[in-house]
Amino acid sequence: MLRRELTKLEKNLTGIADMDERPGAVFIIDVCRELNAVREASRLHIPIVAITDTNANPDPIDYVIPGNDDSVRGIELIVNGIVKVVKAANDEYSRVAAEAKAKRDAERAAREEQEKAERAARKEKAAAEKKAAAEAKGGEALKAVRAKGSKSGVSSDVKQIARKAKEAAEAKAKAELAAARKEKVEAAQAAVNAAEAVAPAEAPAAEAPKAE
Repeated sequence: MLRRELTKLEKNLTGIADMDERPGAVFIIDVCRELNAVREASRLHIPIVAITDTNANPDPIDYVIPGNDDSVRGIELIVNGIVKVVKAANDEYSRVAAEAKAKRDAERAAREEQEKAERAARKEKAAAEKKAAAEAKGGEALKAVRAKGSKSGVSSDVKQIARKAKEAAEAKAKAELAAARKEKVEAAQAAVNAAEAVAPAEAPAAEAPKAE
């Protein structure tokens, strides 16, 4: 009995055991025989496409295909038509899905390219800002060096002028000292000359009475 139950479950449920999601629709040939499938699809709100004979209730069927569900040739004709439609729809869906995938890939590639360009632009901007900062810093350092050089040049000029002024003052002082010494020497020489000139004139006057 358990084996029969297992066989029945495998027969009825094996087809849907590995389904990841609900089907988009259910195609049923004999509505009366597959009443459980009709009820389950109705309960899950799955659209039902079915061959409906005169002895079947068409109310729970969403898309009714009037036909004899006992005729093998009629069933083959309808099933082949359903197969062609499903295959064409599947091909169309595959084409649309491929186009959508290609579009998504193109958009993702464009987005990645844009992000790459934005990253490159940010890197270039950062490098430019860094270079500008370095140039500004270098310019300030150059200005400081130039200012220091000009300041040291002015200082050296001032020192040179002061040294020349000091040398000139020392030379002037030496010249004045030499002139003063020369004047003293000339005055002493003049006094000596004057004394020598007076002395011979007074000597004969003193000897005159001794001659008489």
